[in-house]
Amino acid sequence: FVLTVNEEADFPARDVSLLKEVPENIEIFRTKIFEPYNLYRKITGRGKDEPTDIASLTKEAKKSLTDKFSEWIRATFFIPDARCFWKIPAVKQATKIIKERDINLIFSTAPPYTCHLIGKTLKKKTGLPWIADFRDSWVGWLSTPKRWFLPHVIDSYFERSVLERADKIIAVSNGVKKDLLSRNPHIDLKKWWIIPNGFDEEDFKNVDRKSSGDKFILTYTGSLYGNRNPRMMLKALKELFDDYPSVRNKLKVRFVGRVDPAFLNDFKKFSDVVEHIPYVPHRESIRYMLNSSVLLLIIDAAPVNQGILTGKLFEYIGAQKPILALAPEGEAANLIRKLN
Repeated sequence: FVLTVNEEADFPARDVSLLKEVPENIEIFRTKIFEPYNLYRKITGRGKDEPTDIASLTKEAKKSLTDKFSEWIRATFFIPDARCFWKIPAVKQATKIIKERDINLIFSTAPPYTCHLIGKTLKKKTGLPWIADFRDSWVGWLSTPKRWFLPHVIDSYFERSVLERADKIIAVSNGVKKDLLSRNPHIDLKKWWIIPNGFDEEDFKNVDRKSSGDKFILTYTGSLYGNRNPRMMLKALKELFDDYPSVRNKLKVRFVGRVDPAFLNDFKKFSDVVEHIPYVPHRESIRYMLNSSVLLLIIDAAPVNQGILTGKLFEYIGAQKPILALAPEGEAANLIRKLN
């Protein structure tokens, strides 16, 4: 039984084709949610397809006063995140589901971290066992806003209370577990499970493959924002083309997905080589991977990122293509080397 938000919710990306992969015996419940992002778009003038996660944008992309004010509002009042208004209707609906469907286990997954606060409340109300699943870490993580003292204290309390009260904790990597434990070393190690990301072999079957001819195609799929940026690679391209101009005609670099507007501006200098393809359904993304020479992975070089193992990396491995990783030493680098 799955409880989620209704179709009117504001998602950073939406791929309705993936609904086909939900088994028919899964019962899905949807509730309304108040979305502050709609108000944010009106204040800042951002379009429906532009990112609302301004904490992860480059400085160029959030230079306006309204952006900075909106970021302060988010960091100060939306704790743990802008989905916090979903907690009350979600708890109400979940309590009803638990009674009517004879539920015996609560499972919450985050981000958004509000889901864990919902899980914690349901645990308290029902006494049922509760598993908290972390696909990312929490306080101070890459996509979370930089909070000043009081909001930071509240956010840290929420994180600690979830870790303390959950019966079991799942982390997607040792890095996520290590980061959470660095702030909460008292949490019982027996509660932890590591379940890494993976890929579905079925996704790679019966996908159209085309010859790239004499072109060498380098492809990046997924979101590209803030410190996770391609500028070092673009600098290397410029140096390469300065030394070997003929290579320019043999190379294509594709970025498939949501990209920071500041980077799109950088791409213009290489318009004959660099191609941006806006967000596409998952199967289309797989097709771009399989029709590439090399797949590009970018993990920004922050200390916490040493523990990052993105779902993208596992899909790259599933595509069985060489990977060019611009990444710090850490779990991702180790996995790429281990699997050759």
